[in-house]
Amino acid sequence: MPHKFSPASIAKLEDSRRFYPISPREILGAVGLTEGMQVADVGCGVGVFAIPAALLVGGDGIVYAIDPQEEMLSILRDRASAAGAGNIRPLRSSEEHIPIPDGTLDLVLMVDVLHELEGDGTLREVRRILRTGGTLVVIDWRMEGREDMGPPREERVPEGEVRRRLSSLGFGDVRRVKAGEEHYALLFRRRS
Repeated sequence: MPHKFSPASIAKLEDSRRFYPISPREILGAVGLTEGMQVADVGCGVGVFAIPAALLVGGDGIVYAIDPQEEMLSILRDRASAAGAGNIRPLRSSEEHIPIPDGTLDLVLMVDVLHELEGDGTLREVRRILRTGGTLVVIDWRMEGREDMGPPREERVPEGEVRRRLSSLGFGDVRRVKAGEEHYALLFRRRS
């Protein structure tokens, strides 16, 4: 069974070295997040990406902050309120069900999530909730990255495996963007 992130380690989520030298806001700009988009941050944690995403999509956009842990969502609610991000919709999920209608979203973020998944149920759900042509952004730990910053190397998911899994689930590989020294960022499009 994959290692699940503990809410007791929240400080690790906010460590400024995690995406150094690029900020989550810069990464979101590089992946094409724009005003008015309908977005989900799957495995949002305490909102390291969801809150800046909500500010970038603005009042006409929505960010669904999705996480299986109520403790994470509770902290995120407080932080979103303090940041003035009133367009965040926190939702509790499971690996097999994300409570969003089919084909709703323009973009889905999955940051440091793949190594926690037990199978492809979440990826199938992400495909279901994305509109045709919508973008999936996968940001995860590089195999050669520092172990004190992320999961052990044996739990990390190599880029090649991500590409194979997503291709088999109906995603086309689009491009790669910079996501700091410890991460890779891959963008995929949902095929029809």
